[in-house]
Amino acid sequence: MRLLLGTLLLQPNQPVSLDRLQWVLWGEKPPPTALSSLHNHAAAARRCLGAQLATRLRASAPGYLLEIRDGELDSQAFADHVRCAQSAQRREDWPSAAAEADAALALWQGPPFADLPSLADSAEAAQLMEWRLRALECRFDAALQAGRHQELLAELTALTIEHPLHEAFHAQLMLALHGCGRTAEAFDVHQALSKRLTEELGIDPGRLARDAYQALLSTDQRGLGPSGLGGGVPAQLPRLTTGLVGRERDSERVITALRPPRDTTPPGHAPTVPVVVVSGMGGVGKTALAVHAAHTLREDFPDGQLYADLNGFGASTAREPYVLLGRFLTDLGIGGHSLPDHLDDRAALYRATLARRRVLVVLDNARDNAQIIPLIPGTGPSGVIVTSRRALSGRLDCVHIPLQPLGRESLDLLAAICGEHRVAAEPDAAQRIVTACGGLPLALRLVGARIANRPTWPLKVLADRLAGPARRLELLSADDTSVRSVFAMSYQALLDSGRPAEGNAARAFRHLGLWPGHPLSLEAAAALLNTPLDVTVDLLDILIDAQILQSPAPNTYQFHDLVASYASEIASAEEPVETRAAAIGRLITWYAAAVDRAGSLCRPGESGSDSKLRPAPAPLPNLASAQDALAWLRQEMPAVRDVVRRAGECGLPQLAFAMALMLYDVGSSYWWGSQWEAVAADALALARAHEDEGAQSTLHYLLAASHGQGGRYNECLTHLHAAEELHSAGENRRGIAAVLGFKALLLAETGRIDEAFSAGHRSIELFQEGRRHNDTVAVDGLVLEVTGNTGAEAAVPHHVPGELPLDDHITPIAEALINLGDNLRVLGQRQKALEALGQALTTAACGRTPWPIRCSWAALPPPTTVKSNPATAGAGRLACFGTPQRAKCLACSEPGQ
Repeated sequence: MRLLLGTLLLQPNQPVSLDRLQWVLWGEKPPPTALSSLHNHAAAARRCLGAQLATRLRASAPGYLLEIRDGELDSQAFADHVRCAQSAQRREDWPSAAAEADAALALWQGPPFADLPSLADSAEAAQLMEWRLRALECRFDAALQAGRHQELLAELTALTIEHPLHEAFHAQLMLALHGCGRTAEAFDVHQALSKRLTEELGIDPGRLARDAYQALLSTDQRGLGPSGLGGGVPAQLPRLTTGLVGRERDSERVITALRPPRDTTPPGHAPTVPVVVVSGMGGVGKTALAVHAAHTLREDFPDGQLYADLNGFGASTAREPYVLLGRFLTDLGIGGHSLPDHLDDRAALYRATLARRRVLVVLDNARDNAQIIPLIPGTGPSGVIVTSRRALSGRLDCVHIPLQPLGRESLDLLAAICGEHRVAAEPDAAQRIVTACGGLPLALRLVGARIANRPTWPLKVLADRLAGPARRLELLSADDTSVRSVFAMSYQALLDSGRPAEGNAARAFRHLGLWPGHPLSLEAAAALLNTPLDVTVDLLDILIDAQILQSPAPNTYQFHDLVASYASEIASAEEPVETRAAAIGRLITWYAAAVDRAGSLCRPGESGSDSKLRPAPAPLPNLASAQDALAWLRQEMPAVRDVVRRAGECGLPQLAFAMALMLYDVGSSYWWGSQWEAVAADALALARAHEDEGAQSTLHYLLAASHGQGGRYNECLTHLHAAEELHSAGENRRGIAAVLGFKALLLAETGRIDEAFSAGHRSIELFQEGRRHNDTVAVDGLVLEVTGNTGAEAAVPHHVPGELPLDDHITPIAEALINLGDNLRVLGQRQKALEALGQALTTAACGRTPWPIRCSWAALPPPTTVKSNPATAGAGRLACFGTPQRAKCLACSEPGQ
């Protein structure tokens, strides 16, 4: 019972599936009575909760739900205190940060579920442990700011032993030791951490440890002042990582831009300081590239190298240019007590100081232009490298170098980290790993370090674990460095910016996470976001500039694979169920309307759906012709298939059936059989799940037609049998007649003449019982083949043009005329046969029906042309007679060409 309640409390107010509960209670092999025992446990838990609380525990598909109200759950209160502490930390409100962290830690009573092993290892328990570490970090930061260095030493030392790869605790221990005058020991802590990270993970210390190390370098042991007061040369570049795989060309661009020809400056003018901005999504390798290029350029800048992490994206507060100018000026030898108080005055002094010095300035992790412009020298021989997740522009005159994820070089980077011999031994597994990492260097380094740390493991093991998107982000992490946290920084920056437009963009990011697997057009995105087109494009531009959305082509938007996984997580965690369902419902409705529009262009006058569609929630794609429609359908077919799958989840199965029907005529006419069959198979599964026999029979019939066109007769017969059974169960005589007519043609095609004769005549009898003479068109060809001229004579009356249904359904008209021509040919009425077939060809090639070919009489296909296309089938028969006269189209009365 405790396990049951504990599991429900980990997901308060959310249904927990029966499968999950059984797994917690009994593991991977529950007893046969597990389900009934689970219900008994739930009943016992209700009794334990008492009369007032028993109703809080209730069944809720797909399992049970425990209702918890605000303020009742200590784990929620704990997490709320930690969030408040982190927020105060970012604002540098240290008293509040300390108070909130202490309030959180006061609730901590040890590792969660220590006596319940099946819950102790859960993701929720791990999250609580992580919250505790964050609370400790906030408390230590506040204590360091208050100067309480000595009292932190014992606890921080113990925590660094307990968490040997947790960089934040090591950085705080370094600062505490330094504050106590034990700087040499602080350097030892950094050296030990660096060695451990290199040996165990193959990576360098992260930003927190680097910042603490720079703080040790910039002051003496007594903390009396900067080491640069004597005019020394600053050398602040971070440690150079080994190798720069896949970025050699980009590195050369940076170096070339910062080594401009010295004779290009006009006489009497000072040279303009070159600025290079390296931009790209989080984890793409911007800092590694900038640091590598900066080390290469050291001899070109003999007066020193300044480096600062601006914290533009991260848990810490972004660094202000006013404070950084003070540090840079001090490092350049300008006395700290004589620095101006105003930002503009400091920037002017900084520019004057660098006017004649050759200094390389590296500004890492910049937030925006406002943060970096005061830090850029005006004129002189210096140079600047800026890295940012945003494509900085506008006021900044610079060379832009946008970084994309690695391509084929991904394998080289993986091999450099985990060993070339291991990659060479399992090339397929290695390729699966780099594909799962999406070419992101950070992901490749993390997974490469994991492989290197497991020398006996085959690569296939990790490749299999990375194959599931749900677990991928969990595996791409090491200690406090993870791909997820990198993406979270970009997302959090939008939330915390204070700008309404960026807050709305963060909401758009969550909604786009509901549809992560396929590119979206602007119109489709507008439907998903429920915003006008002009607003939508502005929101998407913000996400593109923030490097968490890509636009590979105009009017096309998509996520990087790993960002898609993160966006999907955020959408599920932060958007209510009702909001998610409404957004996906809008997108499905839009796609249904768009497919209907494209289909109507491909088949003028014909619609694949008999049901009225909902109005589209956003403008439809701009399709001007059948060719535009075909191109759109080809591009969107994978997305359409997912739309059909998800329609059932959102309570819109009829839209899924409608889309499958809409696409049939296009698929069969343009030989997209396999693509349409995949969509139809998904729609059929949905129809079965909803016990919709009408949709099932229709889809079986159309799948039979598609298989028949492809010559897959066994599959065709299977679907026809299924359709016949469904019609028989529903006593649908017309449906049975249609299936039998189709089956008769198929049996005749395969040489089973007796069976074909029986099925065909039974079909005609059923149609005649309903007095639907025009429906016998489908079986006239069979009667002709089986009974000879007698059949032809019987069939001709059904094909008199005056009796044809001259409405918008052009295809049946053309097919009927072809059958009429065949019958007249058998009867020896050559001229009438020519007229009928000529009229069929003209009708099928009418401007209202964009068949794949527009035939001229001089270029007719041979008689063996497939019969599934009335235009080409008619032309094939005409080749047996000669050249027909021009005829008029029966659908629009236009003369043929």
